[in-house]
Amino acid sequence: MGFDNDGTVSQATPLQVYTHVITPEFHHKGQVLTLSRQQGYIPADTDIIR
Repeated sequence: MGFDNDGTVSQATPLQVYTHVITPEFHHKGQVLTLSRQQGYIPADTDIIR
């Protein structure tokens, strides 16, 4: 539960909460892999699905 900009109460679905938590993980993983490649390292394979 949270408040919208107009002060009304809003609720998030379980899918919205899950997506909100998981999405930044993939973003930051990509950042780390990009930085390591720029520094000349070959990062480990991090694919979740084959």
